Amino acid sequence: MAAVFALSALVQFNDPDPVGWILLYGAAFAIALCATVISIHPAAPLILLAVSLCWATFLLPPVWQSSEPLSLSAVFGSVSMKNERVELVREIGGLLIVSAYLALLSLRRKT
Repeated sequence: MAAVFALSALVQFNDPDPVGWILLYGAAFAIALCATVISIHPAAPLILLAVSLCWATFLLPPVWQSSEPLSLSAVFGSVSMKNERVELVREIGGLLIVSAYLALLSLRRKT
C-alpha cells in the first residue's frame, strides 16, 4: 500500500488543489511504510483515519445536491474529468481507500 499511496501523491501535482491531497497521501504512505519497517504509535493511523473520513463526509453534500450526470462508466471509464460531481466521487473513493487501509491497519495492530 505504501507504493499505491506514493503514486497517488505523485499524480496530485496535476490536480487543481494538490496540497491537501499530497499531504494526505504522503501521510498514508509514511504510515504504511513505517508500519512495515518499524513500530508506529497506534494513534497515527487513527488520526489520519479520522481526517480522511471527515474530509469524505465534507465532500458528500455537493455530490448529493448536484444535478450533473453521474454513472459508473463516467467515474471509472476514463481518467479525464467529466464534471465536478464525477471528480468529487473519485476524491471520496480515494479517501475511502485510505480510510479502509488505516482501519485495517489499526485493527491488525490490536490483535
